[in-house]
Amino acid sequence: VVPHSPDGGDRMQLPLTLANLITIGRIMMIPLFVMAVMQVREGETFFRAAAFGIFVVMVIGDGADGFVARRFHRRTVLGAFLDPLGDKLMMFSAYVFLAAMAWPEPRMPRWVSTVVISRDLLIAIGFLTLFVVTGQFRMISPSGVGKLCTVVQALTILLVLTAPWVMEGLGERTERGILTGLCLLTVFLTLFSGVDYLYAARRLLEKEHVALAVEDRPSEE
Repeated sequence: VVPHSPDGGDRMQLPLTLANLITIGRIMMIPLFVMAVMQVREGETFFRAAAFGIFVVMVIGDGADGFVARRFHRRTVLGAFLDPLGDKLMMFSAYVFLAAMAWPEPRMPRWVSTVVISRDLLIAIGFLTLFVVTGQFRMISPSGVGKLCTVVQALTILLVLTAPWVMEGLGERTERGILTGLCLLTVFLTLFSGVDYLYAARRLLEKEHVALAVEDRPSEE
């Protein structure tokens, strides 16, 4: 959980920082990514390359903002909110529009998009529940499986974006086999990480209930 430290070099701060600016920048690139994806047609290369390039920049930005915040001890409440929001919006836009009928084959399988989006909605509801119960904005730090899930989800998107180039000449059956295998791994990690987030949220709620019970206990005179 991201703490609200009262003092210290790693305290949560409100003003805009370099890390926040990077996060805001990659969020602003999401509409550009969507517009490029919507222009891709069978055999078209320019907009496909543009969509690929924009997505890669957003992924690099995702790693850069976290590194900068940790390296210079400039973690902020705004960054703690915007960073996961940017991640979810990036993944949401990719998994929705790469599964649309307008996107040429191979498309993102819709069952994969459904699982990824459903998990993110579940996590968002969990964060809202934590806010309602605790009265404070709290974020659950991603676990190892959560980080691995994000990497595999991004690799699946990159494969769909670059399929005509990286799988050229492999044959339709082989292409579908590779994509299906990666999609199955994505779904497994997505579900597993979703359960992991739920358990982490449950532990936090239990701690909050214990803390409230201690505070409400009448003091002995």
